[in-house]
Amino acid sequence: MIQEVQLPAVHLRGETLTALEDLLCGGCTDPDIDISVEHGSVTYHYNSLSALRDDVGLPAVVRSFEVVITAREGHIEICSNRGVDGFQLSLRGNAEWVERRRRELTDFFARQGATFRTLLERYLGVTMTGATVLASLLVYHAGYGAAIGMQAPVDGLFFGSLAVFFGGLFHALLNVIYPYSAIISGEVTGR
Repeated sequence: MIQEVQLPAVHLRGETLTALEDLLCGGCTDPDIDISVEHGSVTYHYNSLSALRDDVGLPAVVRSFEVVITAREGHIEICSNRGVDGFQLSLRGNAEWVERRRRELTDFFARQGATFRTLLERYLGVTMTGATVLASLLVYHAGYGAAIGMQAPVDGLFFGSLAVFFGGLFHALLNVIYPYSAIISGEVTGR
């Protein structure tokens, strides 16, 4: 059985990395862990999340990483790619093991996740567009449409397209200021 799950926004750091490693390896027989972290053109490889956390040569914040666990029961992959929005969990193995591991890992990430950031990622564009079109139609029907340049109700779609454009800009800025998923290996100001 194969399952893929979109994970919530999260910044993994310190003891959270250790807790994640314990959870990943805890439900597996003979787990083999492989971690790849990309920063610019450099790829770092680790055999534990503790080693990654303790590496002083690693940049303080990394947004592109992959954690792979291979065990007798199956395969777990957690992937965050800077170029692609989202944070993905993939599980492969027997159905009972996959379902149990999916539940455990999604619960872990739900507890650690940034709920507001996840909501922004999922609903910002649709909400901004809908609210803008609705507001422009309300302004038009209230008799103030000329004040904002509306000559017909269909002009509200123009404002909706502006909302899509500015929503995209806001989304790009948000990914720079507060990335959807990241590993914080040290204090940002400390390195």
